[in-house]
Amino acid sequence: MARLSFRRKSDQNTPSNDEFEGVDIPNALNALTQELQNEIDLQHLCSTLAKGLQQRLDVEHAAVFIKRDSLFEALAYKGEVWDQPPIIDADDDLITSIKSSGFPLRPDSVQQLSPGGLFMSSREAKRIIALHVSGQLLGFAAIGRKKLPRRYTDGELHAMSDFGEHVGKMVKLAMLAQQKQTSELRRQMDVVESRIARGLQRHYLPTAMPPIIDWDYTGMAANPGGASTAFYDFFQLDAHTLHIVVGTVMTPDFNNLVIAPAVRALVRAFAPLGSVGGAISQVGAVTNSLYPENVNISLLYGRLYLASGEFDYVSAGPHNPLLFIKGNDQVIPGPTSGDVIGPQLSVYKSYNLVLKQGYTLVLHVDSSTPIDKAAEHVANQSLIEHTYRSSNHKTAGTLATEIMRSFGGGEQAPFDNDVALVVLRRL
Repeated sequence: MARLSFRRKSDQNTPSNDEFEGVDIPNALNALTQELQNEIDLQHLCSTLAKGLQQRLDVEHAAVFIKRDSLFEALAYKGEVWDQPPIIDADDDLITSIKSSGFPLRPDSVQQLSPGGLFMSSREAKRIIALHVSGQLLGFAAIGRKKLPRRYTDGELHAMSDFGEHVGKMVKLAMLAQQKQTSELRRQMDVVESRIARGLQRHYLPTAMPPIIDWDYTGMAANPGGASTAFYDFFQLDAHTLHIVVGTVMTPDFNNLVIAPAVRALVRAFAPLGSVGGAISQVGAVTNSLYPENVNISLLYGRLYLASGEFDYVSAGPHNPLLFIKGNDQVIPGPTSGDVIGPQLSVYKSYNLVLKQGYTLVLHVDSSTPIDKAAEHVANQSLIEHTYRSSNHKTAGTLATEIMRSFGGGEQAPFDNDVALVVLRRL
């Protein structure tokens, strides 16, 4: 950066020579600018600025405020008077006066009703230097009384104004660097969370499915980040039945990746104790006692009797798991329920159907909400039916892959929501 020079500009009331005793302000600001020019970190830049203003201008104290959204926050200060600096609203009269002032502002010129101006006066701030770029106020520096009392000349105030404009550019660059670092940090955190999610997912998706004569079945789960909080499960308690689960867990934070395997484990734990409805009731009782109201769990849990093809199932939760049956060249939406009282599995409905030879069953759940994503549910149903109708005599795995692709509009397209899918065919 080229060396900057802040010159005194002549004014009509040139002070006598004794008024120039002490700090040469333009040269002091030049030196401070050179000290600041390589600072990229915003916090360090503000700290260096506050310290430099106090020492080089020989004032009692200094503070640097930076705009954060609709507030101006003190990021750095030197001197005991700034032990607890305030946060000043962007609509404060002090800020309006700083923007409209051509010279560094005297805080005592602001209306006394202004909280910002009142505070500055109470802290004996004598001048406020605007830090701006192209008319945009990014922050300001407040300086206290000079240790060698004398008034500032117009030339010195001009030098301060020029200094504020140049430092404003540095602040802008530091802000952009901070935004870039924040974006990169967020990207790295997303990568780490995705790796954690995939690791957790391996523990709540079945690693192997028991081979069953006369039946072909598979499950899939996906989401934009590579690990889904929607899940599926298959397990057998005896040779005569196959237990099937699709579900999703939605929370405001990352805990859904921890809760999902817990729900899966609960279904397996209560499955031997009675009917599918009884198992879901027990799962609901436990989840309601363990998790807060902002946790939403949706499940479709069924028990398939392999010899007869009878499928008993229950549906519960706000995300309304979907079920489709294909047989006799027709696709029939099976009955499910999205009724729910409370956040978890408080209400469920039981159903029964029979899968004949040649029939195919599709179970599906996603993380879209029944309020703002109702249209997406309709679209998903249409996609399933469309793929279903055009996919005769295909394996369960092939059909599941085609349906998953249709959700994203193509093989490489991202999913908008967490999706879990089970396809089961009776051969």
